[in-house]
Amino acid sequence: MQSDKIYIYILKIALFTSQGRFDEAINIGCIALSLIKYKMKKNPSMMSLMKELIGSKIMIGNKAINKLKDNQILKDERYLSIVKILYSMGPPALFSSSVTLLPVVIIKMLKISLKYGNTEYSGFAFGVYGMLSILALNDIETGYEFGKLAVDFVEKNNNPQQMCSVYQIMAYFINHWKKHIKINMGYYLKGIDKGIESGSLQYMTYCINMYLNYLFTMGKPLNDVLSEFDKYRNLVIKTKLINENEYFNAWNQFVFNLSDNNKQLLLKGDYFNEEIMLPIWIRQNNHACLVLYYLYKIITSYLFDNNKEVIKNANLAKKSIGGVGSAITIEEIVFYQSLAISDSILFNSKINGKKNIKLLYKNIKRLFKWSIHCEENFLHKYCLINAQKSAINNKDQEAMRLYDEAIASAHENGYVNIEAIANECAAKFYLSRELKTLASAYMQKARYCYQEWGAMAKVKQLDEKYGELLGIRAVKKAGGDDQMTGTMRTTTSVSTSSSSGSSPGTSSFLDVDTVMKATQAISGEIEMKNLLSKMIRILAENAGADKGALVLEEDGKLFVEAYTNKGKAEVLKHIPLERFDEAPEAVIRYTAKTSEAFVLDDAADKGSFVNDPYIKAGKVKSVLCLPVIKQGKLIGVLYLENNLAAGAFTPERVEMMGVLSAQAAINIENARLYGKLEDYSKNLEKKVAERTAELAEKNQIMLNDLKLASRVQERMLPDRSVLAKLTGCSVAGRYLAMEELGGDLYDVIRISDAKYGFMIADVSGHGVSASLVTAMAKVSFNANALLFKGTGEICGRVNSEICQLLGEKGEHDLTVFFGILDVSDGSFNYTCCAHQPAFLIRKNGPLEQLTTDDTSIGLEGDVKFSSGKKTLAKGERIVLYTDGIVEAMNPEGVQFDAERLAAATKVNADKTPEEYVDKVIEYVDAFCGHAKPHDDRAILCVDYTQEGKTGR
Repeated sequence: MQSDKIYIYILKIALFTSQGRFDEAINIGCIALSLIKYKMKKNPSMMSLMKELIGSKIMIGNKAINKLKDNQILKDERYLSIVKILYSMGPPALFSSSVTLLPVVIIKMLKISLKYGNTEYSGFAFGVYGMLSILALNDIETGYEFGKLAVDFVEKNNNPQQMCSVYQIMAYFINHWKKHIKINMGYYLKGIDKGIESGSLQYMTYCINMYLNYLFTMGKPLNDVLSEFDKYRNLVIKTKLINENEYFNAWNQFVFNLSDNNKQLLLKGDYFNEEIMLPIWIRQNNHACLVLYYLYKIITSYLFDNNKEVIKNANLAKKSIGGVGSAITIEEIVFYQSLAISDSILFNSKINGKKNIKLLYKNIKRLFKWSIHCEENFLHKYCLINAQKSAINNKDQEAMRLYDEAIASAHENGYVNIEAIANECAAKFYLSRELKTLASAYMQKARYCYQEWGAMAKVKQLDEKYGELLGIRAVKKAGGDDQMTGTMRTTTSVSTSSSSGSSPGTSSFLDVDTVMKATQAISGEIEMKNLLSKMIRILAENAGADKGALVLEEDGKLFVEAYTNKGKAEVLKHIPLERFDEAPEAVIRYTAKTSEAFVLDDAADKGSFVNDPYIKAGKVKSVLCLPVIKQGKLIGVLYLENNLAAGAFTPERVEMMGVLSAQAAINIENARLYGKLEDYSKNLEKKVAERTAELAEKNQIMLNDLKLASRVQERMLPDRSVLAKLTGCSVAGRYLAMEELGGDLYDVIRISDAKYGFMIADVSGHGVSASLVTAMAKVSFNANALLFKGTGEICGRVNSEICQLLGEKGEHDLTVFFGILDVSDGSFNYTCCAHQPAFLIRKNGPLEQLTTDDTSIGLEGDVKFSSGKKTLAKGERIVLYTDGIVEAMNPEGVQFDAERLAAATKVNADKTPEEYVDKVIEYVDAFCGHAKPHDDRAILCVDYTQEGKTGR
């Protein structure tokens, strides 16, 4: 039966998706749809996506969004099968190489619900359409309404599988634009429960990964976040979903690196290795995982003062945003990119100032808009970046106020991580103004917040870089923050004067040189056996102990791993503590249980352990037992003994051993990680080799898809053969995109036998979304030019339609110059929507610039546009162009500018339009030399060739 075949195809889609074979899963889906005579392209064109978007907007019309859940139930078997297949194509579409596929899949599902009735999958369609409203149309309000509709729908129908997917969509893509992200935690946890209940492994794992991601974003203590990773690790592993497991591991490694006391810029360790996985993700064109990786690089690079890397990785991340574009990830990228740019300008780093200032101001506008929708998530970030801008402009009083507002807002809403960053930014600002007292106060608060967050690598960096400002002593640098606590004899002050070579039983001052040498000696080993041998010997020597044992914890049990007696060190074979006779078991277990350092000045004569068999038999004098702790977790216990003198372990010596035991904890963990990493690398080598050929083929498919999309965009331009057939005028145009897909466009519209419309437009931004807006503009101008007469009225109609589709104050407004030439009399009516002025070249007279005082299209819906008028004589010329021509820069950063274009226009006034546009492009290329284009370039030339009225 056909229904059985459809079911098998859906299972195949799920299988390929779980294996990361996303394009193959999509191919299976398209085949299944063809069996029931439903057409679905694997890589829909921009024009197809635009038609689907417009069609869905029309179908929704003025319907109340919250009432859509009450639509009739779909009963048609064919359409039910179509919806099931489309639903199964959702996850692979999110990760596939086609950026248009997921929107088209979801809109088709939505349109079926609107036209034929709801299904159990309608909640999913409502939710993802909400995401698309935010991502593609920049309509946060509509997106949020559809998100709420999706949640209401699945909860009304009580379908656990659909509840899992919709909770994930609402939490990751929608809710944070309107509500505090702590509300997302409830959605994720409910999604996890429903995923376990229904067996929906894919979306359950999405919920787990995003839950952990958002815990970090919220500024939860990193040790708590790591505990949550431990809690969910086995559950994620059991799903056997390759892509989701690697995502989990990468984020786990990132959080661990930041919480570790050693700064680690590579995403490499016990959980994940970027050197292995990054090439795989790039070949897969795995947008979601690549964005995660770039975000890690962005955050890490900013925290450790590498602003150039932040800017570089932010640019890479934006190219990979794809299906995660409306998630809070994009806001994080914008925020850290803005911090890096502003820091670089403030502190004179060598970056492209003008370009980056323009981007900074654009980002501030975006953060402001987001903060209007949700103060809890965005106000502190907007205030902080605005403070940086004020500092750049030397508005110091305003900067001070905004820094404090950012800190207060972050604190109020529980973002201790952003509170830390805001305090650090304020401290650096005050330091640059030579206000050291204020700088010290803010830096102290920054350090406290980073420590509260658990970002110990950052705390260590602050101590090293701003030690004097923080009042950090040299000994603090040696030991970091992994120091012992709870010593029975607490020391209140530590001298840093030299006192190396103290003998046992004598009081000694803490010697920085001794600590540093011992630390370096321990740190020099990474192989566990050699490390343990050297460690126990060095620790005993520095403590003045004649005997010692190193006990490590494993799965709740204690094992003796190394032992020293009178300078001779021995690595043991994992001996259980209860079977080891050369140390008091009770003392070691007491220290392990309390995690406190324990000192006995005369163990055999006084104290709680005088009756211990080992102490009693050996008449032990001085005992020091230290917990070896890393990030609050017990690694082991260091037992030291001196039988030459009572009171051998002085408070100063105990403090020094606390410093060294902290370093020992770090090195033991590093050695363990090193051993596991070697095994991990060996297991992956074979797997990577087997998949290399397959990934190379997928990479080629991705490149072919991009080239196809570029060819589709080129075909939107008027064909030269069509332009050659125009009567009464001669026309030529050129367009060069800086990327595969651009945001510039020119068009020629035949309105009647005697009238032609000429349009040139420039959409803010580049790439897929910008090319979609140009497609919308082309369709809208073509339609409205036939319905209305005046250029101002036509532009007004186009503006209303664009605002309706994208939402007012959208991310992609466009500047436009639109003119209508009547070849019967030479009259030229025009409207300039914040675009570059057009040139009018008279036969006899100076070059004129044509413009009107109108705003760009796509910012506000209810706007009236004006128009201007000129009359052309035969042989006179109109030139339209985009800012990519006049703002093109040479290697020295000098722009080609309007004056050079005007000069080139006058010199080539006798050339045909075809010759003229080629000459201009040639001049611009020659001027720029080897400098890479930073914007799209478009130019359109129109010669009036018919006898009309006298030009004026």
